Amino acid sequence: MPVSASKVNKCVISGGAGFIGSHLVNRLIGSGEVTIYDDLSSGRKEFLQRYLGNPNFHFIQADLLNFDTLNKAIANHDVVFHLAGNLDVRAGITNTKLNLQQGTLATHNVLEAMKVN
Repeated sequence: MPVSASKVNKCVISGGAGFIGSHLVNRLIGSGEVTIYDDLSSGRKEFLQRYLGNPNFHFIQADLLNFDTLNKAIANHDVVFHLAGNLDVRAGITNTKLNLQQGTLATHNVLEAMKVN
């Protein structure tokens, strides 16, 4: 079922400091609390600068592979938008562990944290 921006009270956006994630923040910030979870490996905090003083905006700089931090971040949220991933596809060809960690394992952690919460 599609999520309406008017129905989101509290959401987490993994990769929220990226281009697409920051545009999603723009869309959702007026409808409730938005928590960004991003390690800034490819995202840019400048995309979110205007929200840093907003009481409905929370920024967590952390890696999705850190399950304990992720689990706490997702607690008490209604919706999770998982947009994080490895943007450097060529690096993943020579370092396949990168795609395993930033794709499969990171997504697994997001799903597990959602299940727990």
